[in-house]
Amino acid sequence: MNKINKFKQIRNILLLSLFLILITHKTIDANITKFVLSNNNTNIKDTVFWIDTLTSNKFLRIYTTPDNDFDNLYAEWGNNKIKNKLNLKKGEFSFLNLPFDHTIEWITDKSFALVDGCGTNCRYVIIFNIEKVKPVWMPIEYYPNMKYSSFITDNSNLYIASNQSNKVYPSIIVVDTDTQKTDTLLFSKYWIKGQISYFIDNIKIKKNRIEIKINNQEGENKTFIKNLKLK
Repeated sequence: MNKINKFKQIRNILLLSLFLILITHKTIDANITKFVLSNNNTNIKDTVFWIDTLTSNKFLRIYTTPDNDFDNLYAEWGNNKIKNKLNLKKGEFSFLNLPFDHTIEWITDKSFALVDGCGTNCRYVIIFNIEKVKPVWMPIEYYPNMKYSSFITDNSNLYIASNQSNKVYPSIIVVDTDTQKTDTLLFSKYWIKGQISYFIDNIKIKKNRIEIKINNQEGENKTFIKNLKLK
């Protein structure tokens, strides 16, 4: 069975499920709903909504239309004053595949953050900021409310990415979701060898102060502390 037939089969299952139940949804918390199939003034028989979310007067929709035999992917995001739209099958987001199974992992005042895997111990985030006409994406190491991690923060806007540009010293970047302001933390080669997450025991951010506990290959431990200055 080719990819088109597989996708049509998935689409038919989704549409059949919609008729069997009134609505299908999962919740992040009491105020956030994700993966809701609804018509939104669009013929539900013709359009598949992968994500349809409305929270705190801002929205994000990611969907596929019948055009080009359903081989397309669009995103719309904004609020009652702003509306952005992007064809995700063109340009730098053309790597996205169908079915679209990314999950909304956190939401800020201005942004929706979607996370998906990209291989073994690899994940990336796509951030839709309602004030920006284009989403941003990057590899990510830690993010707010991340399951099965030792990342604790009192600022749910902050996430942590590895610094891909620094080839001399291993380092991480602390990023603000809405502003994309950053602060870079450099580590000694002695303490970080290989993938960063293998050697970080836990990370704690409190009142703009970050504390990282690290172990090296010899079993020695070290604590790294810095006051964050995002710019």
